[in-house]
Amino acid sequence: DDFNGYGYFYVRLYWTGFGFHANIVEEYILLAAVLHVVIALKRTWDISINYTVSSGKLNLAISGITLLCFMTIHLFQFRFGETQPFPLCPPPYLVNIGTVFHLRLNLFWIDTCTTPVAVRDIYRMEFEVFQNIHWCLFYIFSVVVFSTHMCLGWQK
Repeated sequence: DDFNGYGYFYVRLYWTGFGFHANIVEEYILLAAVLHVVIALKRTWDISINYTVSSGKLNLAISGITLLCFMTIHLFQFRFGETQPFPLCPPPYLVNIGTVFHLRLNLFWIDTCTTPVAVRDIYRMEFEVFQNIHWCLFYIFSVVVFSTHMCLGWQK
């Protein structure tokens, strides 16, 4: 319930998306990623394009392109992928604040409601994707590439 409720929380924020089928958080992340890629490509072209791959000057560019491929696949799998409907009782005010005082953290769903809402079952989709060992290895590899990219970029 928590995972699917969290996903539905972002769907309920679509009104913040300036008319797009997305919310303000997704649009901000997209804008930040596009800005990061454009500036990185410009700096790579200006500074490191004349070096060979063996010099190590293109490590950020290579890992960045790998991460772009990963993010594209990840978005097509989880954000735009086909899911099964899951009945969820959403809280009336986006989050269920009352559970914090009872030391329960079901922030994105309530126990009972009159009409449950059919939401995307991304929890089930996660289990279906990661049952395949190839996808598990791909995601582990991508996390290693991301960590390397972050450490290399942090040094700069």
